[in-house]
Amino acid sequence: MLQAFAHQAFGADDPIGRRVRLGRADSSWLTVVGVSPDIMQNDPNRVEKDLVVYLPNRQDPMRGAAIIARTRVAPTSAIAAFRKTLELNPGFAAAREMLACSYAAAGRKAEALAELEQVKASAVEHVAMRAWILGVAGDTAGSRRLIQELQQRSDPPYGNHPAAVAALHGMLGDSDRAFALLDQAYAERDWMLRDVKVSPLWDSLRKDPRFPKLLQQMHLD
Repeated sequence: MLQAFAHQAFGADDPIGRRVRLGRADSSWLTVVGVSPDIMQNDPNRVEKDLVVYLPNRQDPMRGAAIIARTRVAPTSAIAAFRKTLELNPGFAAAREMLACSYAAAGRKAEALAELEQVKASAVEHVAMRAWILGVAGDTAGSRRLIQELQQRSDPPYGNHPAAVAALHGMLGDSDRAFALLDQAYAERDWMLRDVKVSPLWDSLRKDPRFPKLLQQMHLD
């Protein structure tokens, strides 16, 4: 758990070995095995003070994960780091997608798509990633084909994800459609809005006066 959670739950006492229960009163007890420093998670300018715990993936498997990499240098400088990561674990899909994004930002479309082809997944976020890379690389027609595919999908557990489609429409210059989809995503509590404040996927929409209103609505500003 984060230090903020440990302090609220146990005060100055040592939390290691203590137990907590999350959610309902009949949920299972969890034993505290470590305390993490408070971190920057949802906002790169604010240290997280929420009541956060970390569970072993085998104990509580997640259906997805995300990596957000922030750098002050050119995206190409990240290529070597992600390639080194994949040497250690070739099956690490998140690192491979970040490598593809780095290639796309550097204008290396073929290498970006080659990396994505090695990610054996057809979930919405992977299709959206391909559409984004095509759009960044200048293949507008290819990007629009994948956007149309996304809009026609309803496969569980991912569904349509209007937030992802909104980001793609914004990238292609259709801001009105993008904000209509963002409104839908907010109403449906689409979890892909979780990093709307910091992700470059929505950079094309940030100067629109509707964007700060969305952040205020989500209590992110």
